[in-house]
Amino acid sequence: MTISNPISIVSFPVLSDFNQVNFESISNLGLTNRVETKFVFPSDKTDQVLKTLTGNYKVVQRNNQLSFKYVTVYLDTDEFRFFNQHLRGELSRNKVRYRNYEFTGDSFLEVKMKTNKGRTLKWRIPGSFSNSPFSEDAEDFLKEYLPVESYLLKPVLISRFSRTTFVNFDMTERLTIDYNLSFESVKSGKIIDLPYLSIAEVKKEIVSYSSPFSATLRRMNIYPLGFSKYCMGSALLNDSLKLNLLKPKLIILNKIRNGFN
Repeated sequence: MTISNPISIVSFPVLSDFNQVNFESISNLGLTNRVETKFVFPSDKTDQVLKTLTGNYKVVQRNNQLSFKYVTVYLDTDEFRFFNQHLRGELSRNKVRYRNYEFTGDSFLEVKMKTNKGRTLKWRIPGSFSNSPFSEDAEDFLKEYLPVESYLLKPVLISRFSRTTFVNFDMTERLTIDYNLSFESVKSGKIIDLPYLSIAEVKKEIVSYSSPFSATLRRMNIYPLGFSKYCMGSALLNDSLKLNLLKPKLIILNKIRNGFN
């Protein structure tokens, strides 16, 4: 199943109404051991959602910018081990990626794990993607945190998106909204753009249903939905993968696309 739209750059005027907080001042709010709740909704509703939140969150700024670009290269095995782990809903599943934070110039090799307690753990070391073999540090890092030999890993998918980050006033919750999303298949070079989609993620240290953002979405009949950029991008660009378990989410994605202004 393939979904395609011409690229359209999305922005949100309401961001200027938020109080701001410097990127550097939240650097200790990494939440590398956290509970995540994700939502997907049409990007043309995002401004409406944010208008209700100006009294509960601050928007993160760096060098007077409120929107930051990210580039991620996902790695997997020939058998798409990590993709299939996620598709089956396995506990203690993994994800491996290089992520470039264009607004700081930083780049990391990252391993994420979803535990059997529903928590997300993340580890990372400095590193940039290249087609060369892993460095010695990268080899040691992957050996420590990943139950797969590093030589089996190869780049399979590139994602690009813009992100705006918010924090609540007592600095216990981080909210990210991703938009201007695109995917590229490393193998075929095919690119797909999803300008109609916003992906929000509430990140907290503990399970809590008191998030003002989550409450706002519930009032709009938008409810949590597990959404992996890696899995969805792979599904949209690779017809050889088994997609039966993803079909309900692909249907939701089509509905959002078809209703996009």
